[in-house]
Amino acid sequence: MANSKKNKGPIAKKGDDPVGISNLNIISEGTAINGELVSQSDTRVGGKLIGDLKVEGTVVITDNGFIDGSIHGDDVNISGSVKGKVIATNKVFLTGTAKIIGTISASRLVVEEGAIFNGECLMGGKTKALSSSFVPSSNGKKQKLAKQPA
Repeated sequence: MANSKKNKGPIAKKGDDPVGISNLNIISEGTAINGELVSQSDTRVGGKLIGDLKVEGTVVITDNGFIDGSIHGDDVNISGSVKGKVIATNKVFLTGTAKIIGTISASRLVVEEGAIFNGECLMGGKTKALSSSFVPSSNGKKQKLAKQPA
């Protein structure tokens, strides 16, 4: 007779358990990783990651979390610092303590007051690449950006 219980061990297939603490990856404060991190489970980063993070699920970067690399996830919630690309299939949420330098690409973007975001944002499925030398003005004509002081 076949075993009807679902496999709960380390080789369990995605969908066997609902997302919960048993299949949540946590990179705690004080932990530093240099390299690529790939996961099929939700991932929370409170430490430092130098490299890319690819998650099939939700990514949470806590207040003390820092990533220097790209982030790929279904939903990405950022309270810490990110230098690089942030790509979400659904939503990117920046809390008031978030500091982002780079590009955000998502279907939806939510930004709380106090968040710092310096870079480009691409939203929707067929968004044209943004140019960093022009911005639309209120009359619909393009204007050159002012040069930043040294």
